[in-house]
Amino acid sequence: FSATLTKGVTNRYETPITLGLDRWAGILGANSLFAKNACLVVDAGTCITYDLLTSKKEYFGGSISPGITMRFKAVHEYTGRLPLIDWNEKEAIPEGKDTQSAIKNGVLQGILNEIEGFIALNNIKESALKVIITGGDANFLYKQLQNSIFAPQIIQDPYIVLKGLNEAIAD
Repeated sequence: FSATLTKGVTNRYETPITLGLDRWAGILGANSLFAKNACLVVDAGTCITYDLLTSKKEYFGGSISPGITMRFKAVHEYTGRLPLIDWNEKEAIPEGKDTQSAIKNGVLQGILNEIEGFIALNNIKESALKVIITGGDANFLYKQLQNSIFAPQIIQDPYIVLKGLNEAIAD
């Protein structure tokens, strides 16, 4: 399995050999589920990746940013006095009324704004865009995004990468 295996998707990534196979499998999985739509795959784990499959079934790449835990660690490790914050996905995002809640709000609301920004940007480029959220932090993010104007476009699929791997090995 490699990112040169196309399965009906044209890979226009400049260096396919360096493309993470999880990202490529996510694209193949999205294509298998939504063959007639453009898809934005948001994989929220250690890092958050954003990968767009166009309606013409072309993949040009995407973006990689720090995930939730990495952001909390960065705030703590790269500042002199800010605490390392534990967060629980079952908690609501707090208002920033003290340092700890301000960090939680900044990290979590910042990520939600980032995701909504990628959706908005890609809605301009593509009509009927489907957004698929997957990864270890997907459940939390999906629930938070249910109040978003983009909620009707968003689905959560914890198996999109595995579906893409299955697609890759299918004849």
